[in-house]
Order: sequence, then structure tokens, then C-alpha cells
Amino acid sequence: MREDGSPLFISCDAAPKADNIPWLLVEAPSHEGKEGMFSKVSYILRVDTVGGVVPVYPPSEQGSDAEVKNANGVSNSVLPAETTAHEQTRATTLSQPIHIVCPHCQAINRVPPARLTEQPKCGKCHQPLFTAHPIELTTSTFNLQATRNDIPLVVDFWAPWCGPCQAMAAAYEQAAALLEPHYRLAKVNSDAEPALATRYNIRSIPTLALFKGGREIARQPGAMGAQDIVRWVRPHPVN
Repeated sequence: MREDGSPLFISCDAAPKADNIPWLLVEAPSHEGKEGMFSKVSYILRVDTVGGVVPVYPPSEQGSDAEVKNANGVSNSVLPAETTAHEQTRATTLSQPIHIVCPHCQAINRVPPARLTEQPKCGKCHQPLFTAHPIELTTSTFNLQATRNDIPLVVDFWAPWCGPCQAMAAAYEQAAALLEPHYRLAKVNSDAEPALATRYNIRSIPTLALFKGGREIARQPGAMGAQDIVRWVRPHPVN
């Protein structure tokens, strides 16, 4: 029942289910403002593991003030369900878990996008999936982080003897804190991992390279400050 006394109809939806979490289609009558007529407005909800309700879209895209309360009596905003095939696909994509490779044990975790900012931990080693620091990569861990992460991987190719590399180290640390958890920042010692430097034709250091799905999509040679790194990385899409 809505606050204005109008009923709220709930039925199961046949949309794809992520992690076997049930989806609900909620239909509520809405005033059209013409001759007292009503029409149905649909909302898509996803029931979480503690009896709550998780909306499909971010709060900024809300189109209604309808609410549903979970088992604890906490009110959750409900967002309008879109009707086109493209928009339904977008709703499903936004709610599907993404793969995050643990920087500690290299286990592949499935994390709902909405929980990326909630300091998720690895399901295997129970260490944080994000530490706000760049991670050191070897040839074996590089391949896993570059190809199995669903978030972009930013790599700083550097060497211990390189003055500009050392000068940029603190800025790169700051950039990691600003860009995580939507990007993974890493470092590759080109002296210790010459095969990686050769594979990606690294001719000068430091060089930043951005990877998505195992493919290099952008490169920037030379030392940069933290804000310059962030400005260079963020225009590249996360999804």
C-alpha cells in the first residue's frame, strides 16, 4: 500500500537473475492527472540476501518516490523499470556481478558493482580487494590482472634506477587512492620483468599503459603528477 492509499502490486519477473538472486516486478497505479484516470507504473527490484531490496539504477536516475520497506522496516527507493530491450539490458548489466582479481592471492571474485565502494574482501584469502596502493606485478600475475579483471588496469612501467620514475612514485600512490575501486593501478619493474617491457615495446620509462580486457587501449610516457594521472585515466570508460 502506498502512502496515498493506492495498492502496490508485486509479481515475479522473468528477467535474468544474477547469482540466483530473485527479481521482483512491482506495479503501482499512478495518477495521470486527466479525468481521475490511473495507469500502471512498473519498478524493478532485486531482493538481497538479508531481506532488503536493491534498486537497479543509481539514485540520480530515480523517476518516482515510490518506496518498499525491507524486513527490517528500512525504506528503499524504487526506480522505474524501463520498457525497451536496450534499457532492460542496461538494467541487467548494471546489476550483474563483475570479476575482480584479488591482489594478494590472485583469486577471481564476483562483486556486485554497487558494492565496489564498500571495501569488499576476497572470498578466498579474506584480504581487501582494494588497498588504495598500486600493486607490483610479475609476468604471471600481470596476465591474470589484465585479462580477468572487469575493471581497467593501469600499469606504470618503471625501473629502480630511473630518477623520473622515483619522482612520480608518490603521485602514482595518490592516484591509486583517487581512482580505486573503479580502476586497478599496478607497477611493473621493467628490469625485473624484461619480457613484459619487450612485449609492450616500452622504449622509455616511466610509461603508463591502460588495459581493458587484456588489450592496451591507451599509453602515456613521461612522469606526471597525481591529478594529471587521474585526468588522463578517467576519460577512459570503466565498462
